[in-house]
Amino acid sequence: MSADQCDLTQAFQSPLTKKVFHIPVRIDPKTDKSFVLWKDIQDAFENAKCIRNGVSLVPFMIDENFEQIIPLRIAYQPGVVLEVVEGNGQVHSTTGELAILAGIPLVAGGEPGHHHNTIFGPHLTTIECTTTTTSPNTPTQTVDALTVTDINTTTIGDKNQEEVLQIQSTHQQTIDKNLEEMLRIQKKALDRLAIIQNSVQALLAQTYELHNYPIPRLFIVLPKDPGLRGKLMKPFSESYRLYFLCECGTHTMAEHSKTPPEIHLAKHEGYELNRPTEFFERYGSYILAL
Repeated sequence: MSADQCDLTQAFQSPLTKKVFHIPVRIDPKTDKSFVLWKDIQDAFENAKCIRNGVSLVPFMIDENFEQIIPLRIAYQPGVVLEVVEGNGQVHSTTGELAILAGIPLVAGGEPGHHHNTIFGPHLTTIECTTTTTSPNTPTQTVDALTVTDINTTTIGDKNQEEVLQIQSTHQQTIDKNLEEMLRIQKKALDRLAIIQNSVQALLAQTYELHNYPIPRLFIVLPKDPGLRGKLMKPFSESYRLYFLCECGTHTMAEHSKTPPEIHLAKHEGYELNRPTEFFERYGSYILAL
């Protein structure tokens, strides 16, 4: 497709150098539309990637099928200075652009440990800059720093975990000790309760027996036939047996009973006195001789 060139130009500017270039505008003979060839822009800006109008991207022109027209072109925009966005070119160009963006003064010549780079561009003056090749933190140092940080973090985590486990162990030991003490106190209380219950039971039984089976206060001592064996073993000694007397009276007399109450021997077999002399010496003052 051929295009006629007119006297109009489109202004383009690089955001890095701020220098303005005027590129000729062409006219499509079929549509009479004015445009600028992308090839002409690349002749002025060899690293051109796209065109911007402020914050808006300037697209390539398309046909009725929404296909980009070949050769590539952009529409003419009169009275506007378009910005050329340049991509990463060679190393020396990138270094120069970074120096310009960072505001680093460009100096001629080089020093030891630096690279002396020269930037070339169409219609541009040769620029020399100095860049440092060694980074303050090399990748190896960065990896080592990250490794040390990870190790320190792991060490701190392990230490914290050990402290938590130690606290849990101490807490569990305290719980076990308190549980053992509680069980011991509970067993002691149950033992005391059993003793109290036994004592109360014995007291109740004794009270019941005293109420229902009172011990007689009166007794009588009668001589006992020692028998043939007793006479042979102790021919000069006498045998005695103690019998209790039932304290009957009007208070023990049954209702409608006509039998007068009399003191009589209690229904008890009594006790044999093995040492009658000691017995009479101790209880002699309480005995009435018949």
